[in-house]
Order: sequence, then C-alpha cells, then structure tokens
Amino acid sequence: MYIYVNNMNIYHLKYFIDAARRQSISKSAEENHVSHSAVSQAVKGLESFLDVKLLVHSKRRFQLTTEGERLLIEGQSLLSSLAATKESLRSNQKEVSGQLVIWAPQSLIVSSLYEALSVYRKKYPKVQIFLKTGSAMQVRKAITGEEGHIGLLLDDGYLSTFQSSQIKSGEFILVSRTKGEDLKNAELIVTAREKIEVLHLKKKYKSKFKVEMKIAMEVMSWGVIKNLVLRKLGVGYVPDYCVAEELESGKLHRLNSPGLTFQYNIKAIWYQQKQLHPNAKLFLDLLKL
Repeated sequence: MYIYVNNMNIYHLKYFIDAARRQSISKSAEENHVSHSAVSQAVKGLESFLDVKLLVHSKRRFQLTTEGERLLIEGQSLLSSLAATKESLRSNQKEVSGQLVIWAPQSLIVSSLYEALSVYRKKYPKVQIFLKTGSAMQVRKAITGEEGHIGLLLDDGYLSTFQSSQIKSGEFILVSRTKGEDLKNAELIVTAREKIEVLHLKKKYKSKFKVEMKIAMEVMSWGVIKNLVLRKLGVGYVPDYCVAEELESGKLHRLNSPGLTFQYNIKAIWYQQKQLHPNAKLFLDLLKL
C-alpha cells in the first residue's frame, strides 16, 4: 500500500533518504529490495514534485544539492514522525507487535541479556526480535543510520551525539587462571595500549611497581581475552561483567589492582532525533546487565 502526501510517494522519499545517507543509489536499491532504476525514478519524481534539483547528476560521484541536503534533514523528521504515529496506533492494540532491532558488541551479549530477551519473548510473543553484533563503531553507525532501534555500548566518550540511558556501571579488573598470581611478573593481555582504561592501568602499575607493565598481547575482544586467560596464556584486563560467571564458579580469579580501578558505564543508545521506540522501551524496562 502506498501513502501519498499531495501526490508525493512516501516510499520514494525513503529511497532518496537511504541513497543520501549511503551516498549511493545502488545501496538504497539493495536495502529497499528494488531496482537501481526504481530509486533513480523516485529521485526524479521528487525533483519534479518539489520543483528543485536534489542531486548533482554525475556518473562518477553522488552529491546532494543544497536543496537535497535540506530534504534529507526534513525528510528524516517526516519519516520519523510517521513511524512514531504508526507505533503509537499499534500500542493501543491489546497485544504488542512489530519488530525490535538491537545492536551490541559481542562482548555485551552475556547471560543477563539472554535472560531479558527470554522474558521479553514470553511477554511479547508477537514482536520479532533481531539481535545484531558488531564493533562499537558499527553499532554507532547502525543507530545513526536508523538500522536499529537501540544499541548497547560501553561509554567510551563517543556517545554524546545519541540519546542514552545508563543501564549498568562497574569497573575494569585483572583476572587470572591462577589464584594469587604475582602481578609484578605477569604478562598482561589488553585490548589496546592507547585505550583510556589501559593507559590508566599502566600509570597505576608503574606507580606501584616502579617498572613498565608487560603487555604480552593486544586483543580487540574482551570475550577472546577471557578465553585466553582460561587457557593460562596471561592475565587479562576486562570489565567485570564480562567474567562474572567465571569468577563466581572459580574458573577465574581476580587480582588486586595497582591503585584505584577504572570505572565504566554501559548505556543504551538510540537515534538523537527520535523518541525511543516503544518496543525498545519495553526491553529496557527488563534489561539489567
């Protein structure tokens, strides 16, 4: 079913916005499951209806005109308002339905998230859930591009452009397979030397032991670091939630940190120019990482 506003096809507006975001007509066509020609004709139809040029037509590159940039901003707002109206009407129904798209790094896919998803499915069986994983950068990009309703991220100082809600706080800790391991002579496994929490640890380590910290490996995954420590390949530096089950079962042991620990916050984020999706709000009410 097509929706028209003064003879303008809303789906055509979406094709244009998707093309503008991705700087590609082909990618818009792929995302919307239509032909390249359909997107091109949609853009031409919008240009005819609005009586302005939206693109600088060139075979070599994709470039918006000033009017095209304005339509991208205002068109996003229009589509967001329509989506909000749709969800509001749905919320008046007796049973919650629709979709819930969640993005998160794999390291945040832990037991408490599974538990929340399990409860959510039982309470709202008609909601189709999509759980997608990626790096922090991919999660931010997906939420910015409105490819997900909500993202879960460790606050690394790059979340100011999103609306957010804090769902958990904790600290980075040192863990070992061997209880009471000598930290001064241990080889550490960290994500990256330049990350703020690692710089914090290096500073506290040198202050206490008067020598530089020995970094054996840099691994860009807390889950992988945990597995390496379980195989006795070093002492790992990870957020406490990542190893909660292993610490409780005794498979891993926490080592005393040299000085104050580095604190973290886990936040749920969503697109800044939109209200939190109703289905995502229901999920946040259940989620306790």
